[in-house]
Amino acid sequence: MTYLLNAIPGAIIPPEGGMITLTPVRPADVPADVVSAIGHADTARLVSGLLGRTIPENRISVPELRDGDRHYVALYRGPRLPEGCTTLPSGAILSFFRLEYRRKPGA
Repeated sequence: MTYLLNAIPGAIIPPEGGMITLTPVRPADVPADVVSAIGHADTARLVSGLLGRTIPENRISVPELRDGDRHYVALYRGPRLPEGCTTLPSGAILSFFRLEYRRKPGA
């Protein structure tokens, strides 16, 4: 399963570590079948607007990464979002990345 995250939670990182690669992607590169793991309604609305489709708020735990996993991350940088925000505030950006995980050799 492929998830759409808005942060990289420590709980998904295996105890033995590994290599996480973040590659910038365009919003259009985020697959339509990703499962939302975005836990805040305002963030889900912002991501929905940028992707042009509904991304639901979905407070779930994402499983620990396994070799070859690929997820997508929408990373927000800017001032704290006001309640009910549906557009990015001035000076804020929301960047999309593909997260790929590779197990540590020999692990």
